[in-house]
Amino acid sequence: MRILALSANISMKCYGLAVVLGMASATISKPVFSEIINCSDATYLFEQSATSFASIREQTQNEDGGFKSKFNLPGTEYCEIIEDVEKVSYKCTWKYTYGDEQASYAFKRLASELVSCLGDEVNVREDQAVNHPDSYGSYLFTLPETEARITLKNKIELDSTFVSFFIVSVQK
Repeated sequence: MRILALSANISMKCYGLAVVLGMASATISKPVFSEIINCSDATYLFEQSATSFASIREQTQNEDGGFKSKFNLPGTEYCEIIEDVEKVSYKCTWKYTYGDEQASYAFKRLASELVSCLGDEVNVREDQAVNHPDSYGSYLFTLPETEARITLKNKIELDSTFVSFFIVSVQK
């Protein structure tokens, strides 16, 4: 009986250590996404752009003046609805450590997944808009009634690399 109790105690300690190590590894490294955005989420968000994202916008504004989103893509640092004079946009951002190769991978993978979801409807080009990051990459997706943008920005002063996904509303 004592051997069985000792064995159970060791098993529980090993299980506890495995759980702690698993939690630590989950917080230390950002997962490599097998799918960053699925087609049903992309379609849903493009449909939401027709109503300026009204059904997924919370009434609470964040510190940047945007509105919190009720619909967040997996692994994002944040998603928000941004209004300006001309348009309303949905924006999600994934944050990585500065220069992380996973950010470049996520940027390319997100662009590839959108092209595969949207098919012949989309016109894709590399975009040149810049707002002063250390390095910048961008794709612009033009659809018949809206547009989307994916950006990759390295910002040394924040020690971070950001991948962002925007969809612009067709109306305000």
